[in-house]
Amino acid sequence: MEQETDALLPLDEPRVIAVKDGKLTYKFHFRRITADDWNQFFEGIHSSSRQEQQSQVNTIDISTPGIELVERTLVKVEGYVSRFDTAKPGWQQKVPPRHSGQLSWILRSVAQSEDSGESPFDPERQAVHLDAVWSQTGPGAQVAMFKGLVHYFNPPTAEDKRRYFRALSMTKVVGGSRKGTTIHPSRHRVLIEMYDRLIHSVDGYAVSGKPLANDSALIQREMDAYHKTQAVIALFFSAEPQESAEPEAA
Repeated sequence: MEQETDALLPLDEPRVIAVKDGKLTYKFHFRRITADDWNQFFEGIHSSSRQEQQSQVNTIDISTPGIELVERTLVKVEGYVSRFDTAKPGWQQKVPPRHSGQLSWILRSVAQSEDSGESPFDPERQAVHLDAVWSQTGPGAQVAMFKGLVHYFNPPTAEDKRRYFRALSMTKVVGGSRKGTTIHPSRHRVLIEMYDRLIHSVDGYAVSGKPLANDSALIQREMDAYHKTQAVIALFFSAEPQESAEPEAA
């Protein structure tokens, strides 16, 4: 279950997510997910296509790097049998995929807000509104839904636009142009670099209990890297572009 909250999203606090399985609920505790953690996630996404006789075979794997992200950042679990030893190295890999897969999806639950506000569009300070799930806020499997997180950008330059759309359409052919495999590489580094260069201010986020507000240097350092990528995508598109072969705009 999800519950809307008016609180600021605490970027620097550990995350706790509850997963309901049958009649039982399990709580999973995560350390802060760093930019390096997200880089490993993005780099692990596999998206490719190849021609086999009269058919095109497309392969997209976002689940494996998502589960690896969970295993890399999970520090505690509540509700498993008492003899489950979380002191042993690698215990996170014993979490079943039906739990880790769901957790991975929740950790990446960031989307453009359906309510973008009622203010007229300002070309000089372009606003992007996101909604995000973050941590548990109550009993059971209830998690906090932060609505209307706002990212204000300076206008993209002509070079920014060129770089974005070229990254969007970039592919790599391995094994020859006729029978090779087309790889769709991640573009997350371009998105993050663009975010850091264009961001002006944000609303709805906090670090150490204080709003990030207008400190662009602090925003660049503290903002969650996945939120950065989704905000830049929303800056260019009102919805995820259909031309993109890569899931979740990595």
